[in-house]
Amino acid sequence: MADFAEIDALLDQANAPPPETIHTANSEPSANTHFPNQQSHTDETYFGRLSSVWLTELNSPTLMPYHESLVSDINELMDYQQDLIDTKTDSGNKSMKGALEISLYQLELDRFRYLVVDYCRLRLKKIEEHVLHYMTNFQVSKIVLYTSTSTST
Repeated sequence: MADFAEIDALLDQANAPPPETIHTANSEPSANTHFPNQQSHTDETYFGRLSSVWLTELNSPTLMPYHESLVSDINELMDYQQDLIDTKTDSGNKSMKGALEISLYQLELDRFRYLVVDYCRLRLKKIEEHVLHYMTNFQVSKIVLYTSTSTST
């Protein structure tokens, strides 16, 4: 088992993470990073934005507006990161550095996946609990419209 000094040395020797990875709140995206449906993101990262949206939905008694562009961007990035993990796993890199890198990418992916799934679960729970309210309001047309367009693709 490696100690922390050995792990720190390995991480210090490693190059910066590839620009294709999802950037967490502790890292800044590089200028070469490709984000699908890119918008101008100032200091906020995808993880920070998703955490904020998730916490708002969690603590709000009503259904908040759906952040379709954020969720779709994160889903695209998660798919890409999963492909990256699969590629690195299939390459047969048996070194400790390679295993640690794959483990960190998978951990980061699991964090994003949890937030996206829980965000959608919270929204569905609110809709199910107050279905009559949303059926009598104009908001139901937006929910139905979004559901029909997302399931048709």
